[in-house]
Amino acid sequence: MDIGSILRIIVLILSAGVMLFGVSVIAGFLVPVFIPDQFRILTGIVILLYGAYRFVTTLYRKKDSE
Repeated sequence: MDIGSILRIIVLILSAGVMLFGVSVIAGFLVPVFIPDQFRILTGIVILLYGAYRFVTTLYRKKDSE
């Protein structure tokens, strides 16, 4: 295993963690009570979509050696 493969796996794990963080924000586990529901949901969706974007781009990116 070379360093590129290791970094790719780390990025995939971190982006999956970001997606889980977005879901937890939507569910309201990590957000204070005084924040409006609409703001919480939109923030969670943005975080979830960013994690999904990073996951997909990392998954389908071609290796430089190919």
